[in-house]
Amino acid sequence: MKRKSFILSRFFLLGFVFVLCSCVSQKPHFEKALESEVYTSVNILFYEGEITQGKNEVLFKLFNSNDNIGMLEINSEGGDVFASMELGNWIIANNLDVKIGALCASSCANYIFTAGNKKILQEHSLLLWHGSSFQEGISSLVNSGDEFANKWRSQEVEFFEKIGVEHRISICGLSQVPIGMTILHNLNIVNLKGYDYSLKDMRSFGIDNIVISGVNWLGTMNHSFKGVFRASYC
Repeated sequence: MKRKSFILSRFFLLGFVFVLCSCVSQKPHFEKALESEVYTSVNILFYEGEITQGKNEVLFKLFNSNDNIGMLEINSEGGDVFASMELGNWIIANNLDVKIGALCASSCANYIFTAGNKKILQEHSLLLWHGSSFQEGISSLVNSGDEFANKWRSQEVEFFEKIGVEHRISICGLSQVPIGMTILHNLNIVNLKGYDYSLKDMRSFGIDNIVISGVNWLGTMNHSFKGVFRASYC
């Protein structure tokens, strides 16, 4: 099975779709595209769009060439699970705070938000989970001996143990999809995009040091996007 099969699905939410730069053949253009999505400003690192190995390398170089950086602000629909865990482990090693912009979904929620020293949510930030190596289909591959599925599971177990967060945070919502939403999904009317949790439930899973920037954070309760919902601790 190809590694690309382990890129958790992207989220396309009306209002802030991330348009990724198209692939080009010339390396200088590629590097320029990465630099436009990973950059620094006022001692903050910014990361935009899909999480990739290439962007991580640019980010690490920026960090090493700048003093007094203490925060990563990210807007991401997710990306490669291995690149995301690499970034999460790097955040932990460098004791960085993580601030969520408009969206942090999939691998971003699993491995980037949870890795932050302080985990900062803004009033309109959308933080969405929708699976991991522990979901049913991937678990079947793990049990069958699939190489990449087992690599993912092994690294993910180690990651969640390191940060003291229950891996169930990534999958509890998969069994809690509202009936009406399931029907609309089966009729191809609504695409299921993901779920979030209340601050109380996130803390129950083991996520600490959550900071709210602004008046309040309501997550999916503050948005009218179709295909997202509030799950609960399980």
